[in-house]
Amino acid sequence: VLNSIEPMGINWAAHSSIDPAVYDHRLVNSSMLTIRKAGDYLVAVTLPMKGNGVRSAQAIEVYVNGQIAPGAVSRCAYIRASSGQEESSAHLASLLTGLKANDVIEVVTHKATHNKVAVEMETASLYVERVEASRNVFSGTATETVGSAMLNRTEAEVEPGELALVWNSNRTGDAFGHSGETITLRDRGSYLVLVNVPLQGNVVNASVGLQLWLGGYEEGDLALGGRAQQGYIRNVSNHDKSSIHFSGLIHTREANQELLVETLQLANSGDITMGNKQASIYIEKVNTTSGLFFSSAFNLTDTDNWNPNKKDSVFWEADDNRIIDEARFGHSEEGGPDIVIRKSGSYLLVYNDVLEGGSVRANPRITVEVNGKKVPGAQSKAHYIRNAGGHSASSASLVFL
Repeated sequence: VLNSIEPMGINWAAHSSIDPAVYDHRLVNSSMLTIRKAGDYLVAVTLPMKGNGVRSAQAIEVYVNGQIAPGAVSRCAYIRASSGQEESSAHLASLLTGLKANDVIEVVTHKATHNKVAVEMETASLYVERVEASRNVFSGTATETVGSAMLNRTEAEVEPGELALVWNSNRTGDAFGHSGETITLRDRGSYLVLVNVPLQGNVVNASVGLQLWLGGYEEGDLALGGRAQQGYIRNVSNHDKSSIHFSGLIHTREANQELLVETLQLANSGDITMGNKQASIYIEKVNTTSGLFFSSAFNLTDTDNWNPNKKDSVFWEADDNRIIDEARFGHSEEGGPDIVIRKSGSYLLVYNDVLEGGSVRANPRITVEVNGKKVPGAQSKAHYIRNAGGHSASSASLVFL
């Protein structure tokens, strides 16, 4: 049961699989993961939950040696407990840089506000990977945009570029250039992008969105699928905090493309900042010739309604944007819901979507199935749409092994 406003470590005691040369993890003090090798570590956390605690808001954060890791925070889990909406989930994926041997990673959870209502924790998951120095990665944190610390502004009220987050880099590989808000992708190809933006403000039915702008403002455009919109704030029952999360691949057809990450107002106006937290970004150049399947989707198999009364499968397109290593994956040339794994092993799944419309307090659930069985913990339930005050869309972000 989750009902504490104090940070409580999540015990990873149900199942644990580690590389003993890199990590130490024991069932005694199972919330703690000790690092055996110095370096940078990618951490992804998923925490699904359910319950009827009215306006419950649950946070997760990553600690290193008992201190909060900058940019590794999620507060998007919100349960209204009305109109049947009694589920949610928290998500984050962030790079911890400069860790030393014997440093300790711990994931904690607590109420995001002082509204101390209980919800039931479901199967949580933790993924940690040492990111070797040879991998081409950009990572950084941010506290404000070009124009202001205020994140809840429309494109109409600012000059082009003022909505972009200003990044302080802590790792810059050879495939990247960086200056302030601009991240230059020096090589054409595909890039994994992970973004987390905390939100805080006293605005009723507020929603701050995020978008990835590729190629400059004059000739560029939004990256395919490059939006996130689960940053909802009700501002009732102390619910004044939330967060935005993006996880996905973006693609460049030219070298030296500029990438900017913007926040913008999607619902009611008012002051929303990051409070005393920081945003984070992780970008890695991806080898598309080996070990990768990528596809986009617009519909489910039987309907274009992503909030169906009965379960339906996402229909993955087989268009020009699809990337497939056919030695490892099978997928119909006509497109379809099934992705066949041709080699045994562990696979990192990265998923995102943006959903619009629905009824009052709609909250579609995304789950992952293998051979028709749900994978425990592999779900996103942060699609809450209030359908009031202009709040009419939300999104999912899932990084899961």
